[in-house]
Amino acid sequence: ARYATGTAGVNQSSVRFSDNVTTGAPLNFGANNYVDLTPGDGEPIMGMIAWRGYLFVFKQSKFFRFSSTTTDSTGNPVFNYDTVDTGIGMCSSLALCAGRDGVYFMDDTGIYRTAGGPPVDVSEKIAPFFTGGTSAFFLTPPLNRGALSQPAMAWHNQQVFVSVPTGTSSTNDRVFVFDTTY
Repeated sequence: ARYATGTAGVNQSSVRFSDNVTTGAPLNFGANNYVDLTPGDGEPIMGMIAWRGYLFVFKQSKFFRFSSTTTDSTGNPVFNYDTVDTGIGMCSSLALCAGRDGVYFMDDTGIYRTAGGPPVDVSEKIAPFFTGGTSAFFLTPPLNRGALSQPAMAWHNQQVFVSVPTGTSSTNDRVFVFDTTY
């Protein structure tokens, strides 16, 4: 994904697919094995992740769920996908992980989970961190919006770990843990 030039199939909105493994050529990328996802919207692809037979591709304000591949009448592949355009996407290319119950990602408004449909906010209890508001229960400095390329996520032991920069820090200096069980 994310080629640097601006032609069809070779731009920051392109996802390129290799040939089918069953053809014996999984390292080949056919000339028509690509999809341009909302090219010209000014948003590069931020990240991709596989989960339960789907491929999720994220931009800054939307994401796409690829589900299957078919063939058109000329023998070219058709990559079937749905667009989830809710204004919520990824803010950092490292802020993405897959868990048992869905794909977790960070937008500049919160931490979300999707299983293929609209994103669900899982960070509502720490909303002041993202909004800059105050709370008697949340006293850490807010997210440093000037360092939105820094956040990173990981899944371990049924928990989502989110590392973020706060206040004026340009590097990640806090870790939030979301326990999916409790």
